[in-house]
Amino acid sequence: MNIDVIITDHHIPGDTIPQALAVLNPKQIDCLYPFKELCGCGVALKLMTDLTKKFNASFELIIDLLDLAALGTAADLVPMVDENRLIVSFGLETLKNTKRLGIRELLKVAGVDLDRNLNVSQVVFHVAPRINAAGRLGDANRVVELLTTTAYNTAAQLARELDEENKRRQTIQQEVIDEAILMVNSNVDLENDVAIILGSEGWHQGVAGIVASKLKEMYHRPSLIISFDKEGVGKGSARSINSLDLYKALDFTKHWLHNYGGHAMAAGLSLKKSNFNSFRKEFMEYAKSVLKTRDLEPVIILEGELLLLDINRRFMKFLEKLGPYGPGNMRPKFAVRSVDIVGNPRIIGNGDHIRFQVKQGHSTFPVIGFNLASKYENLILGQPVDIACVVETNIWKGIESVQLNARDIQLLASANGRT
Repeated sequence: MNIDVIITDHHIPGDTIPQALAVLNPKQIDCLYPFKELCGCGVALKLMTDLTKKFNASFELIIDLLDLAALGTAADLVPMVDENRLIVSFGLETLKNTKRLGIRELLKVAGVDLDRNLNVSQVVFHVAPRINAAGRLGDANRVVELLTTTAYNTAAQLARELDEENKRRQTIQQEVIDEAILMVNSNVDLENDVAIILGSEGWHQGVAGIVASKLKEMYHRPSLIISFDKEGVGKGSARSINSLDLYKALDFTKHWLHNYGGHAMAAGLSLKKSNFNSFRKEFMEYAKSVLKTRDLEPVIILEGELLLLDINRRFMKFLEKLGPYGPGNMRPKFAVRSVDIVGNPRIIGNGDHIRFQVKQGHSTFPVIGFNLASKYENLILGQPVDIACVVETNIWKGIESVQLNARDIQLLASANGRT
């Protein structure tokens, strides 16, 4: 139709690049742009930045877009380094004063206080899931309307709809996770299988990526979740660990696939059900050739040892300056050794999490341990424990406090017969 088209993208390109006026993608082999890890929003922001220069427009137009760029960059879990860190850092400040009614209403239903606790974690765990729920379960155009509307009533209504959609997504997601875990327990040989590849008819395709992420975290293996329709066409999502490049693995097995694309850590694919077993076998063989036994053991890298008396306002300000945090710039994790348990630990949430208090000398701090309820027995023995944790600010019902977010808990080495 003789329309000039500029394509922006940040995924690894295939062999054939579309014919267009321009294709902006830092991951193209011949692209000289120095930073390769921009997300889709970041690449679009670069295009808009140059357009403002070309047309001598006010740079305030770009400042006004930083809230959207920050949302996209944080939600896409790209490395939080270099330009991404700058986009998110300045974008979160822009977000605090955003004029977009839809974003403000979405933050309100998500329970995010713009003035106090707006950070990458809030975006990733509270805002992004509500935005994504629209596309996973229904019409993603509602998000476009939410982000562009100037009518308060429309913004409030759409935000409520997305919140309800997200609750429905959580229910569907948990059903698929429960089924997938049953399949792992009955069909997967965790002694020999270096990847988890599951397929089923009837699973909602919109939650495949979340389920794959959950299985990857639980079993520390590359995980692929594929949903087949009644015609035998499967669409799936994959999530990986650091030692396996998903894109390379899918490229190696592409003769079994109808389509595929993505990154080293996250990818999508489609295939026929008749090819599933052959694909699974070949993917597993490739993964075995790349992964070693030690790659399948979860490892926590600690920045150093910390005493509870070291945690003060100055220390928390220092941690704040290291942010914003995300992949490639994760919040520092510390070893806190030989702490005593104060009071009675409590199992909370759905029975997976634990909350307790620790004391070291004259210093006492609360501890939250997500998915660490299995450590409860260690905490009620009356013995000191070692904790691997991050130190964070927690805001609950308007009250701000410092807490340890435990990543692992073990009995004190001497009490456990170890050094």
